[in-house]
Amino acid sequence: MNESIKFLGKVYQRNQDIVCRKIADETILVPICGNVADMQMLFMLNPVAEFVWQHLEGNATLESIRVDIVENFDVSRAESGKDIVDFVLELQKLDLICEVDMEKKSV
Repeated sequence: MNESIKFLGKVYQRNQDIVCRKIADETILVPICGNVADMQMLFMLNPVAEFVWQHLEGNATLESIRVDIVENFDVSRAESGKDIVDFVLELQKLDLICEVDMEKKSV
């Protein structure tokens, strides 16, 4: 539980080599260059994942995004916390996002 709280305090930003497009009610992430483009993959997002993706701008904690999810979608606090952690870990593993070092950013 403590690790989850610590994780939700982190801030992430999207990889600039990823384009997000909405096509016929589907939100798709498309790698456009660099090592990410070598994956030759498209990533389809559900509405909650799209919401998270749009808020990964390098200034909001995952906790603040989680609070917004609970307010905007029919999901419990506990479920939203688990889902956002799982989703962000997957995005990070695929190099679609990176953690923002807030100490360096505030200097």
